[in-house]
Amino acid sequence: MKALYLPFLITLAACTNDGYIGNQSSEDKTPEPVAIEFAAGSNRSHTRADLTGDAAATALNNFFRVYGTKTVGESDLIVYPTYMVQYKGAPNSTESNTKGWEYVGLEGYDSQTIHYWDYSASSYTFQAWSTTTGHADVTVTSKNTLTVKAANADDLSRLYVADLVKVAKSASTSGLNTYGGIVTFTFRNMAAKVRMGFYETIPGYTVSNLTFRSAAGRFDGTNTHAMLDGSFNAADATKGGTYHVTYNAETQRAEFDLVAETVPADTYDFGTFSSGVIGTESSTPTWVGGTPAFQNVLPNEDNAGDMTLYVDFTLTPTDGSEDVIHVTGAKVVVPQNVMTWHPNYAYTYLFKITKDVNGTTGEEGTDPEKLYPITFDAIVAEIDETTDVYEKPVE
Repeated sequence: MKALYLPFLITLAACTNDGYIGNQSSEDKTPEPVAIEFAAGSNRSHTRADLTGDAAATALNNFFRVYGTKTVGESDLIVYPTYMVQYKGAPNSTESNTKGWEYVGLEGYDSQTIHYWDYSASSYTFQAWSTTTGHADVTVTSKNTLTVKAANADDLSRLYVADLVKVAKSASTSGLNTYGGIVTFTFRNMAAKVRMGFYETIPGYTVSNLTFRSAAGRFDGTNTHAMLDGSFNAADATKGGTYHVTYNAETQRAEFDLVAETVPADTYDFGTFSSGVIGTESSTPTWVGGTPAFQNVLPNEDNAGDMTLYVDFTLTPTDGSEDVIHVTGAKVVVPQNVMTWHPNYAYTYLFKITKDVNGTTGEEGTDPEKLYPITFDAIVAEIDETTDVYEKPVE
């Protein structure tokens, strides 16, 4: 993490599931019919703890949906026209369930039937998602694209989309997702999460009354919400949008592109900030919203602009004197690349106010920036002998 003044720090957290689950060799010249089976793991949003088995099932609310195709010659043929897959536990209890996930014989899904690997197919492609307890709407638009509609960031936070699984017959016969083996999905939460905090290290003073404003006048200068000013490709977390979902060519992770119907914003509001004295340690900053918890936000993977934090604040001496100082115009540019929010990532924005802050204690644009300490020196004057001599005779 690299510090700027006001130092800006960011942390990212997400992970992949590297667990290995068994396979069926595609080099078997006369393979027995082997059922296509499913397994699932899940990433906790904003943590590095992968979930598997019962824990993954709980995160996914015990179900996911799968859409799968096979390629035979030049044709892509639908194998799974959006099947429901439910967690039943009891691994190896049926031919289509070796990892606890079942898609045959489910109540309300009587038309779903077992499918077998077709060794005349050169490859298979699988998409999977789970809306858990949310209301996001997912539609398959092709064998490797989805359309997602979400009313707000909280709805999107209940949606998990798996990395695209492509299984080629010509690929390696060992490792995860091999031809003829278990199709193992790694699900990722589709919301991003953010939080913002402030602390100060100015000796002899407390910092309070942070007021956020816009140099361009886009919002009220008395605003106590932690707002950034600039160019931003997503509205606040209470709003939703329609996303075109594709998959990264290298990682196969789902990527969200906000469709043009949502108008980009020129500000972003992180929420209410206390007017009280802020913390003095990076480990215990004062958080926007009052807690260190993350808030769900909409991803904005095609964000293209920088944002700027403008803030005024009050310095109050800790020695009880009346030397209260008001600093105005402190600012820091938050680069575009760290305002680009990806699904299943959590971002921490931490700002430190130091004596080198680039605000001014006088008139903005005229008086110097930064804090300049009052210092002392001492000179002792020599005895000054006068040149006039008082002379008078004594009579």
